[in-house]
Amino acid sequence: MNNKKYYHVTFLSGAAETGAYVVDSRPQFLPTILGPVSSFNNIEDNSLLTGLSWINMPNEGYWEEIPSTPPSVEYYEYLIADSNFVFESGCITTTYEVGTLNDEDIIAKVSGWKDQIRVTRDKYLQLTDFTQLPDIPITAEIKEEYKVFREELREMFDGIGPSGTGLVWPDMPTGATNIDLPPLPPFPSLT
Repeated sequence: MNNKKYYHVTFLSGAAETGAYVVDSRPQFLPTILGPVSSFNNIEDNSLLTGLSWINMPNEGYWEEIPSTPPSVEYYEYLIADSNFVFESGCITTTYEVGTLNDEDIIAKVSGWKDQIRVTRDKYLQLTDFTQLPDIPITAEIKEEYKVFREELREMFDGIGPSGTGLVWPDMPTGATNIDLPPLPPFPSLT
């Protein structure tokens, strides 16, 4: 079975030989509608895919995606993808360029990232509210541990720079056997 992805191509002037075409923006697996026509999923020769005149669809084709791994980026960068159409071979390759965000976009990105973390932080503050009630069946020592944990949650963004470096979850108390909280999740990715 063919597990490659292809871009659907529509030729504007009626046939592949003219060179004018429109390419769908996302690659896809070959459509199942072509299965009954031939053993399409076993095709390895792209010349049969650059134009489908052999099944009376001369204005269409499927060009193979030649995937490449995008470079990793830092929080202050973004990727620019450039698709390169190789008409002769019926392939589309992608190259990447790294750009740098402007200061305003960096601030907005980091702010949104911190907001995602705050949602989780606020959830854990809510989940531990009951630990500070006067009649909760935990020891004074455990109650104090949760009090400190909650203070650390509230203050975790204090002194953290724009990149979020140094931001960590505080240690959750584990001494109370009658309190079962889910572990703190990893931070969402900033990149």
